[in-house]
Amino acid sequence: MQLTTQTRPTITPEAALVLARLVGHYGMQLRKLYAVVAAKGGKVKDHKTEFCKAHGITARYFNGLANDLQGSIDSVRELLKQSVKDRNAALKKLKKRVAGLDKKFADLDAKRIAVTTKVFRRWTAQQRKLQLKVKRLEGKIAELQRRLKANVPGICFGSRKLFQKQFNLAENGYRNRAEWLADWRAARDHQCFFLGSGDETGGNQSCTLSVGEDGLLALRIRLPDAVIAAGKEKSECDGSPVEKPTGKDKYLVLGG
Repeated sequence: MQLTTQTRPTITPEAALVLARLVGHYGMQLRKLYAVVAAKGGKVKDHKTEFCKAHGITARYFNGLANDLQGSIDSVRELLKQSVKDRNAALKKLKKRVAGLDKKFADLDAKRIAVTTKVFRRWTAQQRKLQLKVKRLEGKIAELQRRLKANVPGICFGSRKLFQKQFNLAENGYRNRAEWLADWRAARDHQCFFLGSGDETGGNQSCTLSVGEDGLLALRIRLPDAVIAAGKEKSECDGSPVEKPTGKDKYLVLGG
């Protein structure tokens, strides 16, 4: 049986800073892992040992990244396949219309039919327009097929729509590039995923929900070393608060 639990923990300003660093670290690692798969190919999980060693993350943390990224890659590929299918159907209809016009011109050449100059010009214009549509559609299909054959299908973390907005800031409601950049970073680094297992304590050693003595739920998140180190560096620079680790593995605990 599967059980989905949804909760909204109490987040202090200090904890919010830690979570911001956590999702920033997660997003950065996700994009780095994507770059590795793009360069070397294969499934995301194939790069586990090498990536964990290179970036100092635990195997469980990698499992969350891998599951998240592989899901995104597979989802985009399925969308591309459907897009190719839809465009091939549209291309077939266009070519049928072109063939119909070609037959009319063939009949004209064979003098089996006669039309006015006005009709002839209209057919000629329609033929050129349809041929251009066919060419553009064939180019789009070729591009989609190229993406499908590549190691990765091409994913814009943060969305292509938001990325394009930087080129027309005022039209998209931004006073300057800094405002757009804030939205861009928030879109790229806004979530993290922890993959659990039935043989782990609480079902997930990286993120565990438990009931305290007061009867309230508490969420315990294991922090990557890089996130803890970043917090210490920030504290040394400007005196901002740093969370106290709850044991050698250094967890962030969010109360209910």
